[in-house]
Amino acid sequence: MKLTFVVPTIGRPCLIRSLKSITTQMLPGDRLAVVADGFCDQTEKLIKEAGIKPDYFLKNPKRHGDWGHTPRNMAFGVVEGDYILTIDDDDAYLPGSVELIRSRLKQSDPYPHMFRMYWRGRQTLWEHPNIAVLNVSTQMIVTPNVKNKFGTWGKRYEGDFDYCVSLQEKWGKVIWCPEVIVRYGPDPVG
Repeated sequence: MKLTFVVPTIGRPCLIRSLKSITTQMLPGDRLAVVADGFCDQTEKLIKEAGIKPDYFLKNPKRHGDWGHTPRNMAFGVVEGDYILTIDDDDAYLPGSVELIRSRLKQSDPYPHMFRMYWRGRQTLWEHPNIAVLNVSTQMIVTPNVKNKFGTWGKRYEGDFDYCVSLQEKWGKVIWCPEVIVRYGPDPVG
């Protein structure tokens, strides 16, 4: 099973922490895609200094100002792999979470899987297994790489919610997994 991690970025230094939370857990055959939204020079410098070599480095010369939603939509048409995971440049996967994800995916049918995340150190999302604003986010979802069944990020702050809604509509269901896999925001991982 090959996983592809898509990381949209606006060139923030916290990108390196996010990428390391991925690269330390990747297996041979997994792929990493960094999608720069209008801040390509800073992003290239950051990943070069960290010694990280993404399999895909997609540059968007125009800044969209939509929290990376436009570049993510474009990246999904390019990347390969069996499943796609997306995480923002200020979030991080918890240690051991990618192994946990693989285990879950092997045990079930190929549908989108919604895991949980720590959100701003105050609570765990999702609280109830339903797609609702402030209950789900795309850092939590693992999507089978089926090109005509991807959701679409809206060009607004709640674009993650738009993605989850459109993904559920296309697949007909989401598999809800109670394990926490990611920490949202600049809090340290652990």
